[in-house]
Amino acid sequence: KEILDEFSHKFSNFEILLPYQKFGGAALNFYNLIKQLPVENFDYIAFADQDDIWFPNKIIDAIDEMTLSNAYGFSSDVFAYWDYQSVRIKRIRKSYSQTDYDHFFESPGPGCTQVMDAELFLDFQKFVTENYTEVSKFDYHDWITYAFSRSNGYKWIISKKINMLYRQHQNNQLGAN
Repeated sequence: KEILDEFSHKFSNFEILLPYQKFGGAALNFYNLIKQLPVENFDYIAFADQDDIWFPNKIIDAIDEMTLSNAYGFSSDVFAYWDYQSVRIKRIRKSYSQTDYDHFFESPGPGCTQVMDAELFLDFQKFVTENYTEVSKFDYHDWITYAFSRSNGYKWIISKKINMLYRQHQNNQLGAN
């Protein structure tokens, strides 16, 4: 919290949207942020977890792939890594060919890989806000984002290019599957 407070004083474009609080878990934290996030002045929105490691080109590579394929949403394979007993790294592949109904059965990868354009995000934000009671019962914010996108005709791509380390630890709510 102290680091965030320092950033908000140091940088004019850094704003703390919510006072520090927990809403009950990763999904509920994201749903509350989604509801309150003012994105009218942004072209893209990305989910991020505080303990993952992004490679320098993560966002621009995602935007480039989205632009080339005319997609509204993006996710990718990741390297899951564990560092609490001994360092171990494992590729988590989600970049299989999409099918008509894959979004009913699984997410397109961890939420920390997801990037959306503003049109998709604003539509999803409206859905979350209008259906919050039901949405908040769903423990997988990454999966419901993907399911909403695909169910509403938004093109989504799942990239083979890995641009991050997805940290696994003993307190992961869900983690790598």
